[in-house]
Amino acid sequence: MRAVHVDREGVLWLGTNGGGLNRFEGGRFFALTARQGLSSDVVYSIFEDGEGVLWVGSSDGLTRIEGNAVRAFRRRDGLCENRIFRVLEDRTGNLWMSSNKGIFRIEKRQLNARARGEPGEITCTLYGKSAGMRSVECSGGSQPAGWTGRDGKLWFPTILGAVIVDPTQVKRNPIPPPVVIEEVIMDRIVLDRGRSTEIPPGRHELAFRYAAPSFVDPERVRFQYRLDDFNEEWVEADTRRIATYTNIPPGAYEFRVRACNNDGLWNETGASFGFRIRPHVYQTRTFLVGTALAVALSGFGLHRVRIRRLKLRESQLAALVEARTGDLLEANRQLAAANRQQADFVSGVSHELKTPLTLIRLYGETLLLGPGALEEDQKSYYSIIVRESERLTRLVDRVLDYSRIERGERQYALRPGDLTPTVARTVRAYETYLGRQGFSVRLELPETLPSLPFDPEAVAEAIVNLIDNAAKYSGDSKEIGVRLFERSGAVVIEVRDGGIGIPEGERENVFHQFYRIENGTGKGGYGLGLYLVRHIMRAHGGDVELESEVGRGSRFSLVFNLPPATGSSATGSRPSEWTKPGKRS
Repeated sequence: MRAVHVDREGVLWLGTNGGGLNRFEGGRFFALTARQGLSSDVVYSIFEDGEGVLWVGSSDGLTRIEGNAVRAFRRRDGLCENRIFRVLEDRTGNLWMSSNKGIFRIEKRQLNARARGEPGEITCTLYGKSAGMRSVECSGGSQPAGWTGRDGKLWFPTILGAVIVDPTQVKRNPIPPPVVIEEVIMDRIVLDRGRSTEIPPGRHELAFRYAAPSFVDPERVRFQYRLDDFNEEWVEADTRRIATYTNIPPGAYEFRVRACNNDGLWNETGASFGFRIRPHVYQTRTFLVGTALAVALSGFGLHRVRIRRLKLRESQLAALVEARTGDLLEANRQLAAANRQQADFVSGVSHELKTPLTLIRLYGETLLLGPGALEEDQKSYYSIIVRESERLTRLVDRVLDYSRIERGERQYALRPGDLTPTVARTVRAYETYLGRQGFSVRLELPETLPSLPFDPEAVAEAIVNLIDNAAKYSGDSKEIGVRLFERSGAVVIEVRDGGIGIPEGERENVFHQFYRIENGTGKGGYGLGLYLVRHIMRAHGGDVELESEVGRGSRFSLVFNLPPATGSSATGSRPSEWTKPGKRS
């Protein structure tokens, strides 16, 4: 228990050390804590003014209690300090409070007005050593930590003795201090503060030194500053006379500073300094517009190059009309097919890009604009965003790989090693994605395998393409099998499904770029996956084998030929069970 008070109605109030403010009435205790608006649950002082309003000093501010209305005040509201040991009132309507920074005075009418929701600032006047105190650290935490004498003088204890305040002898300073900006320093170089300044692009450190000359208690002059368009509110600087900023973005700014005298009277006009930070070339609107235009022109140029190549091919075929009419008709048919495949590819890729982007944007906006969504719905939205992001990433990777192959820039880093970890890691990483679509994966791995040279990233890409292809054309089957084994002179990665299968006449064509099976019942594609797989395998000195039966499924085998010196090894397989969606084998 730290404070005890009996109000004019005979109600007992108890201030506790962590239990808030307790009221004893009608034989029962009622607690008022920080949850109900009390400034802190550690109460040091309880004071009742002439109107019956309670003023409660605590470890974190001042609380005004009038009936059921509770209003807390802290430093951000205008107090000089949050830890308040004692609250007293003089005969002119001012509240005096003791703290570890001295004794400060506030007009009670300002606090009452703010409690009623009226606008206006709270002016706080702090008294310390410059006012005659031997120590600014007042003693508090137990009652009484201050008292009002019969003559109206106020008594406060400090660690170096008692302080007597005669409110009738305290004179107010009516003159606000003039404010000046003494120096503006950029990266340790003093700028000309007599005019607005342009600052070159870069991450600069700006420092503003300011002052407010006052002949009356200059140590208690306090400052506030702000950088317009950077600070939303005034920054409390207390008695500090320098403001520092770093990494200010390009733009026009005005630094403003204001000060108040020892009695809390503010010079609202203050002083200011305007400046502008120039942007880098790449931060200007012209550069951004130019970059966007360059990208658009590049895309258009690539399209024109492609069209030009097609037209050249068409003209070459037209030159053979007279000599080889039959060949020309076949060539025209092939050209039409190529144009159709190209158009289908562009249309398919555009659709594949648009669909995930639309879903990502839709559910992203849903999460952003609908914070009240259920947690279960939010998880579903996040799952869709992740799934479509993975889908978008695979499409972009395939198009980029195809582009590198077309330019002859696709390279492989072949290093000797065991294929088992790469196959296991790739399949298990892809299982989660498949599990969300209802697929289960059976993975069979051998106990041992001979070492062979391969590019792990390229092999993983080939496996993912085959698994993705199996999922697209799975039909009603939801099972995919992956097996790694050794056969005579080779190591084989086999991916099988129970889907719709591939007609015999289409099996070679599926490895061509942009080719898709006509009248297929799969979930679409863009004719690049198997083309990339064959390119990867031939770069490894191997090939892709295909076995398929319409309506029964397909089996793709990645065949890696072993070096001549490599002998056969034991190939006992270690099959895993078919896994449930979302679980690893």
